[in-house]
Amino acid sequence: MKFHSLLWLLLVLLSVVACKEQESQVISDEGFVVIGATDSILNNANLSMMMDGKDEPIATIQVKDNQFMYEGSAEKLTIFQVCRSLAQSDPATQMFFAQDGDTVRIYLSSQLGKSHVSGTTVNDDFQMTIDSAMCLNQRLVKVFDRYGDKPTMAQQKEMERIVEEEKNHLTELYYKVAEKHVNNEFGFFIITNPIFAFTDEQRMTLIKKMPQAFRDREVIKDYEKAINSTGKKFPEYTIRSANGNFISLTNEIKKHNLTIIDFWASWCAPCMQEMPHMVQLYELYKDKGLGMIGVSLDKDEESWKKAVSDFNANWTQVSELNGWDCKLVKDLGFTAIPHTIIVDSEGTIVAQGLTGVKLEDFLRYMGLGE
Repeated sequence: MKFHSLLWLLLVLLSVVACKEQESQVISDEGFVVIGATDSILNNANLSMMMDGKDEPIATIQVKDNQFMYEGSAEKLTIFQVCRSLAQSDPATQMFFAQDGDTVRIYLSSQLGKSHVSGTTVNDDFQMTIDSAMCLNQRLVKVFDRYGDKPTMAQQKEMERIVEEEKNHLTELYYKVAEKHVNNEFGFFIITNPIFAFTDEQRMTLIKKMPQAFRDREVIKDYEKAINSTGKKFPEYTIRSANGNFISLTNEIKKHNLTIIDFWASWCAPCMQEMPHMVQLYELYKDKGLGMIGVSLDKDEESWKKAVSDFNANWTQVSELNGWDCKLVKDLGFTAIPHTIIVDSEGTIVAQGLTGVKLEDFLRYMGLGE
């Protein structure tokens, strides 16, 4: 298990990278202002202004005397991002929310975690979620350093307990923020972004508090469909495996007491982050009744098979090689990966959306662990 994965969480928040489908927003004729400052980006450097749902920059702005400014328009609260480059690894990136009438203040830094946003209640609360995650990561680093690189089994279990406890505290904070902003796009962002690891029950409670206009969006309908599928049968499905044969997932499921169906892709950074833990779980429980099926949303066959080989993910691997345009994904209704569905030998869905320690704890709860 990679305990320092919370640092990745910060990177995702700061760069607005999520392996999910996005809904675009509409720019209006009204205005908002972004007032920016920096002390680590060269004068005359060009910055790109991005808007949620757009693949290309909507504007280019220039740094002058360590300052920059942008005037835009958004009839409704909308997600934006100002960045030095379009490279996902560039830390000089800041996401923010804006609508007409707002004055947003941004400090943009080339140092990871040093950029920040303020100026409105939404952006202040958004920055608070980032700061809280950063503080959590710093606390956990101290814990891991205390135990060293080769902790005993007892120490490793203690670290896992601390990680889970701290992550639960952070999730409680996220829940309160989402509840506060359930009527705007910031709340919608938190509720629908898989990085905020709510339980199905928490997410459904928040969804029920959302305005009907939000609940009518396809992504929310998909979440409700996915959450409500627990207890139902996994659909009959035949798909091509990595060795070129077409197999029935139902037949594979019948071979094991429990089966994890892991939806992933080689292009999905969170999936790659989680893969070593999936390998560990498979090795621990494959002889205790656990089966595993990897369903890749790759389009490139070579990239898919290379990732399988690189991680030694030696369980059943299948793919339509159609990306998100996968019939099974559409039938199940989820909109982000990694996504896990756990089924019993009869194909009944007993849980979904579990990763990391929560997934392992569930396996133990179901009698596969010690």
